[in-house]
Amino acid sequence: MQIRMEYTERARGFAPPEIERDLLKTVALVAYHQPILQSDLGDMIGSKVYEQIHALADLNLINKKPSGRSFELTTTRYFVELFGLKASDREGIRRLLAEKAGVKFTPKPSPEAADVPAAGDAAANESSQGTPSATPETPGAPITGE
Repeated sequence: MQIRMEYTERARGFAPPEIERDLLKTVALVAYHQPILQSDLGDMIGSKVYEQIHALADLNLINKKPSGRSFELTTTRYFVELFGLKASDREGIRRLLAEKAGVKFTPKPSPEAADVPAAGDAAANESSQGTPSATPETPGAPITGE
């Protein structure tokens, strides 16, 4: 059932949710961190991830692609259509999810931008530490192959 946004809160009490709350949380994590390995998602939410991923794949909300000993998870076009998202690209979905959650969105720098230091960065690093330093990986950050 589709209703106008201004009536959503009123109608919520009359209609049962189509998707369980735990599944919604899991698909939101996949959407925000995509592409993400199933094993990394399991580290975030625990062993229940395997049943949830199976259920989400059955609902056609996520794609599973083998990646080493795990699966790479991404959202489907149906996910975008079902939730009426205005964006279908990864950064657009992240921006919309952050906005809905009330979190300030800061786009991730592209891998190409991370490889090239800004003017003066190398000199500042060398003068303060003697050698350029590497930025540590953020735990739970998605692994991207872009």
